Amino acid sequence: MGYVPSDGHDTQRTPPAAAPMIIGISAVTGTQGGPRTYALELARSLAALPGDDRVVLLADDPAQAPRGPRLGAVRVPMPFRAARPLCEAWSLPRIARRERLDVLHGTKQTLPAGLPCAGVVSIHDLAPHLMPGTFPRLSGAWLRRSAAAAARRADLVLTGSGTTARDLRDVLGVDPARIAVTPYGVEERFRAPQDAAAVAGVRARHGLPERYLACVGTIQPRKNVDVVLDAMELLASRGRDVPPLALAGRVGWMSDEVVARARRSPLVRWLGSVPDADLPPLLAGAHVFVSPSSYEGFGLAVAEAMAAGAPVIGGSGSSLDEVVGTAGLLVPPRDAAALADAVDRLLGDDALRARLAREGREKARSYTWEATARATLDAYRRAVGARR
Repeated sequence: MGYVPSDGHDTQRTPPAAAPMIIGISAVTGTQGGPRTYALELARSLAALPGDDRVVLLADDPAQAPRGPRLGAVRVPMPFRAARPLCEAWSLPRIARRERLDVLHGTKQTLPAGLPCAGVVSIHDLAPHLMPGTFPRLSGAWLRRSAAAAARRADLVLTGSGTTARDLRDVLGVDPARIAVTPYGVEERFRAPQDAAAVAGVRARHGLPERYLACVGTIQPRKNVDVVLDAMELLASRGRDVPPLALAGRVGWMSDEVVARARRSPLVRWLGSVPDADLPPLLAGAHVFVSPSSYEGFGLAVAEAMAAGAPVIGGSGSSLDEVVGTAGLLVPPRDAAALADAVDRLLGDDALRARLAREGREKARSYTWEATARATLDAYRRAVGARR
């Protein structure tokens, strides 16, 4: 029998720290990937842990939400995506009271005021604060204000890396005692061995040869896709036999020019948004995965590539330093020559590629959603205990 929401009474219970909790996870709007993936995978994994805690997804489209014996969903009315701030501010405290939540987790860097329960917020990164020029002016300003307000309101702030924990302290002045680092997970489908037929099928569907590079993720300025294109052109100008770049991802803001350039380039296979099922074999078949991002709060796409066995090249200076470590190559994010040299090195050294593929898989084993769920559940109990 699935989880049945409450009968509508407004009685709010506050359990002892060790008692079963009713956990609300806000998963309002958003495309697959990033915060939405985080919210859904976290909810599934929390509900799968031993115990009697129950999880309620608060979603604008609950019909698409996963269900289970201890996992349910309620609808947050959302006439259009831009209305999210107002809808959250109005609806979430009322839903939290009606469903008798013990804790509400805002998974998208926002948390409304007036909650009748403990409040936890995930702040995935502080890119709008640290790299304001890579965001549209109005949306960047809103992201900065909303994250700062959520950090002030929350009983506990969660983030995926020590890098972002440091940024929360230094940029927003969050007390380290109110920060919990809960590294994110990689879905098991990325770790599963991909047979040759699956990889060949993905290559055929997307027009890729046997050897190709891959760059996957939402395309936006701080991801430095322009630097990847510069590096490809630099290698070609040196006379290198450069495999094509499979460039896949949703087109984000301020990216029309780089996407047009990628579409024109004979060195690129523009894939755009690919079916979710194609991602594991696409990554597993890549000779090299490149992501010279200037700033990542965790770098889930890079962790997925590592889990799939692709040798990775990442941008240094943010969380990829800890997520990748020595299990990949790290280059200055805006240095096309350094990226070209790293790609050239990997393409010319089969032993190095094999070693990084093996070490990347090994490092990615620690990034599981079960581990994320266990650490997050501990954080919820801390937050509920702080409200007692």
